[in-house]
Amino acid sequence: MKQIATRLAAKNHDVTVATTKLDHRKSQNLDKVKIKSFDVSGNWTNGLNGTELNDYQNFVINGKFDVIFIYAAQQWTFDALIEKFDEISAKIVFVPCGFSGLYEPSYSEYFEKLPEVLKKLDALIFHANEYRDFEFARMHDIKNCHLIPNGADEHEFGVIPKPQFRKSNDISDETLLLLTVGTLNGAKGHLEVAQAFANLEFEQSVTLILNGNKMPTTKNSSKLKKLKNKLRNISLKSLTHLIKLTVIRLLIALRLRETYFSKLEDVIERVNKGKHGDNKKIISCDLEREDLLNCFFEADLFVFASHIEYSPLVLYEACAAGLPFLSAPVGNAEEIARWTNGGLIYSAKKDFKGFTQTDVMVLAREINSLLKNKTKLEQLGSNARQSWERNYSWAKLFEKYEEVFLQTLD
Repeated sequence: MKQIATRLAAKNHDVTVATTKLDHRKSQNLDKVKIKSFDVSGNWTNGLNGTELNDYQNFVINGKFDVIFIYAAQQWTFDALIEKFDEISAKIVFVPCGFSGLYEPSYSEYFEKLPEVLKKLDALIFHANEYRDFEFARMHDIKNCHLIPNGADEHEFGVIPKPQFRKSNDISDETLLLLTVGTLNGAKGHLEVAQAFANLEFEQSVTLILNGNKMPTTKNSSKLKKLKNKLRNISLKSLTHLIKLTVIRLLIALRLRETYFSKLEDVIERVNKGKHGDNKKIISCDLEREDLLNCFFEADLFVFASHIEYSPLVLYEACAAGLPFLSAPVGNAEEIARWTNGGLIYSAKKDFKGFTQTDVMVLAREINSLLKNKTKLEQLGSNARQSWERNYSWAKLFEKYEEVFLQTLD
């Protein structure tokens, strides 16, 4: 959203971004983009909360906009307008962003209602040609669909930086460097990558960077806020049941989180103590953006074992850095591998909700095979960089977005 908004504003379009109110936001402007904040949260299925829901709806309906661009279903900026689209005179462009809840029973009513909602919109943009959201649109004969892939910013990846990450982290040029990136929440595959790394049968020195910003501890307090909103008109019997159910769920979530982190910490500790060979090292960190970009350029292989994705940005960022990737068949990773010829996909099963389940021994074998084939790694990296330069920089992708916006006004 930032990429599109700032590039539109740079071409003298009048751009306003409506978004969640944040206490730490210091300015209501960014590179000529106006920011309008609202105290709203939640979604259609779990309930829309906040004091400014009506203000947001009125802002969109009465704002005299030419085009309204909404990113992602199942969140409040889209769901709050589901009953209001008939009142909006502006053209509406929407990116569904994967429909992560499509197979969730709690979202069944939402997705039963969605086809009639989507038919009211002027254009839909998909990042993947072969994924559940585009398949859903085809199944329900939704028109005006466009495919625009994800990508990486040429301002960040256009110029190859001077090597400095290895030196600053005491990693020799002879050491093979692996990288994985994602929020450290249990769903991005850090544990599986670490476990596979521990099982590598590899003699050369090798280091794994587990990069991830930890989920904020306020998440559980937001669940309590949702509970408070549900308590307003409820019987005593239902209230008692709801409190018990919520407390049980919170305890389970906390226990699972504790178990996940303890397992991850145990693997890291065992590897770094040489229990899986004295040639391996794991660095768990939350790098500053500049350091992370340097790591992308200096790593030898990007490994991605995420459980659920739409169109993973990190795979495009790896390609932009000329870094070959090895990914689970998650989101449209298989498409990205075909489009860029910059990475490989390892075999993994999916459960009934569409979550990818990685076998760490399979992943370990695939990493082993790639690391031992330097010619293959170099070819994949070269393909990746060239493909990004041709098709997947934001300079090129933005033109496609602007074209869709202008087409809706013809």
